[in-house]
Amino acid sequence: MAAEPCWLGQDPAWDRGFNRAAGKLVTLAAYVILVFLMTIVSIITIVGPIVIAFLTMYGPAYILFGNRSATAAIGDSFRLASENITPTLILVLAFIVVYMMGFIVNLVLGWLPIIGLFVGLAFQWLFSAYIALAIVRFYDILNAASGAPPFSIVPETSGSAPQP
Repeated sequence: MAAEPCWLGQDPAWDRGFNRAAGKLVTLAAYVILVFLMTIVSIITIVGPIVIAFLTMYGPAYILFGNRSATAAIGDSFRLASENITPTLILVLAFIVVYMMGFIVNLVLGWLPIIGLFVGLAFQWLFSAYIALAIVRFYDILNAASGAPPFSIVPETSGSAPQP
């Protein structure tokens, strides 16, 4: 949301992105609690929490961009992930590979007193941003492939910006 004006050459709309996320905070908290409860229930099996994490990874995107409730987001995320197992599995494997590369860099540079701290923090921030961006992008692509209308990356203008 904050990056949409950048596509038109304008400054990021930090307030709009923050306001949208803040408005969905209660729904996101309810979503996290429900997923946590499902994970606790399935912890009897070793594979249960992994399956829950795999199937619910698109839920926050449904809440933020699809205006779904917490329970509807869980159901929609289950549906999207189960209908698109291969792309979702590739996404998860990409997360694992990127994390392993960052872990190796962190292992090599982590012993340096100050540089190691900054490298560790930078890796965690960049990895979290990468995960969020990749999940939203896959959410957009997979929803477009399933026939559902995707959310707009470039905002509609009222004719104020020149059209190419």
